[in-house]
Amino acid sequence: MSRGGGRGNGRGGGRGNGRGNGRGNSRGNGRGRGEGGGSSNRVALEGDGETIAPPSAATPSTTESLDNHRAIEGLKSRGLSYAGFDAKRQAVSERTNNERFNAFYGVSDRTVHAVFIKVKEKHPNLKERDFFIALNFLKLYETYRKFILHVISSLLAFKRLLFFNLSVLFVVAVMSGRWKDHEDTIGKKWKKVVAQIASLSPDHIVFDPTLFAEDEIFWLTVDGVNFTCTEPRAKNPGPQNYDHKSNSAGVSYEVAVAIRHNKIVHIAGPFPASTSEIQRFRGRKAKDKVETADPKALIHKIPEGKRAVADSGMKGEPKKITTTRSGHAPDTKKFLARAKSRQETLFARFKNFQILKYRFRHDIKLHERCLLAVAVIVQIDMDCGH
Repeated sequence: MSRGGGRGNGRGGGRGNGRGNGRGNSRGNGRGRGEGGGSSNRVALEGDGETIAPPSAATPSTTESLDNHRAIEGLKSRGLSYAGFDAKRQAVSERTNNERFNAFYGVSDRTVHAVFIKVKEKHPNLKERDFFIALNFLKLYETYRKFILHVISSLLAFKRLLFFNLSVLFVVAVMSGRWKDHEDTIGKKWKKVVAQIASLSPDHIVFDPTLFAEDEIFWLTVDGVNFTCTEPRAKNPGPQNYDHKSNSAGVSYEVAVAIRHNKIVHIAGPFPASTSEIQRFRGRKAKDKVETADPKALIHKIPEGKRAVADSGMKGEPKKITTTRSGHAPDTKKFLARAKSRQETLFARFKNFQILKYRFRHDIKLHERCLLAVAVIVQIDMDCGH
């Protein structure tokens, strides 16, 4: 008799049946030390002879079907293979595989699967491999090549335009080596897929007043976020693209997040980096007439009696914006600080994708598309519970 069976029967009674059937059969089926052999990872239920999978990170939850779980696992396995981890190298812990997957694609396998399904529904011709190429480009952006080129450009006194072209060439060359496609093909693929992901933004980044309860006063937080870029080519360059945070050229966006919901509700931009927060919020410059304001500006979306939380740079609109003031009660200050901190956490998640963290070296017209694609991915990641 197996070790499990002997031990179970020897102890007798209810405990004997539980230990005998459960432990004996599990060792017999799983490790070949009981009545059976093989290498199954199944564990017996006590007393009824049925088997269930052992609890682990790979076990599907009650809300996730087995087929969906298998689809996610298959997608993760193929994504790791594209990144250079073949089946043999994937024979490691679940945690290691998850860390590797996140390192190459920015979010979890479950989120990647959800994004892929949604893009595929809207763009049926989407290829899985091209989708992974785009995610890999958004996540890594191969920024260490940029540092090498900075040194080369300093030594050889390259002109800015030549440096720009070479930096893009080096980045795509690295991607070409990893994905085994020609440089021109890589460029076309990632741009196309990023545009397809960004096309989901009207469905996932929506200002919907019905999202908020009637008794909610503070609906959202609003803040600006700046990204560095190469200086746009213009006939009459000026200081409008100067970003004081990075002391270089940049662009800015206005982003609003619901306070009591994990929901990005508004993104506007890109604006020149020197554009003030209050100007973006109003949709006009201070000297312009109210009639000339952008009707899509955030100020027009917030109903009377409702408010947004923002930094002191937005205190010029006290009817729509609440900023922290010295006279506020401690609990109020704590609430406002937590709300604004949450917004900064969102920006950190944006910049987890290195295409937004480091200087953008492509045509500035592509930047908005990249931001919207990342915002859609982050929003779906939040919808998945992350």
